[in-house]
Amino acid sequence: MPNHFMSKIYLEGDQKRIQEMLEHVKYDDGDIGSLDCNKIIPMPESLNMESGSIEWESIGAYLSKVNPLNTDFPIDDKLSFEEFNKINDILDDTIGFRHLCTIMSYQHIAHNANARFRMSPDEFIDLGAKYVSNLLKYGATSWYYWRYNNWGSKWGAYDAEPFANNTMTFKTANAPIIPVISKLGSMYQDIKITYKFADEDIGRNTGMITLFNLASDSCMPADDSEEAWEIVRECWGLSRDELENDE
Repeated sequence: MPNHFMSKIYLEGDQKRIQEMLEHVKYDDGDIGSLDCNKIIPMPESLNMESGSIEWESIGAYLSKVNPLNTDFPIDDKLSFEEFNKINDILDDTIGFRHLCTIMSYQHIAHNANARFRMSPDEFIDLGAKYVSNLLKYGATSWYYWRYNNWGSKWGAYDAEPFANNTMTFKTANAPIIPVISKLGSMYQDIKITYKFADEDIGRNTGMITLFNLASDSCMPADDSEEAWEIVRECWGLSRDELENDE
């Protein structure tokens, strides 16, 4: 389970422009006050692939096929050493996949693909090729890594509360969506946007960013500081005194 971050976005400016922004960024099936990160930083459709063990293992299967040192596959399937090493370096730099086995036999791949994923070996290898294609095009193999790199969080904004007093309230997973809000500020420069966030690990990982007319200001308070607790109070509705009294 992720750590949920509670977020508040305070909007100041012309109400017509604020309404235009809210209509633009809301989920198609959501209410005003929701925020669809895809409306601000769109994710390429090809990245909408399953993340996890099937991702890593199919990449290993594909790289085994094109590995110039692997004699279990035809020579015509091979990449050059330069191309092969480039892919491995990108995987290691962006995702940390250096541990992948990339010299598996076709028989080993066939057994693994069928036993674990109910796929033929060729389907499994082709799947790995699609992940690698995404990596070379977008710097990420699937939605998971791309969203962390481009949105800051894996699920975007969710659990939006009703919009009131020019304030948006929602949660994000494990981290704030700073890149998304920064892009939103550049799209609506005439609206003053103040973004505050606080981890459910109360008193830690809090922050505030203000954007207006391409200018920005930020504050990332020290954990458990008075400034951090002020943001906690705004985002979660909790105070240090209330929590200490509960204990």
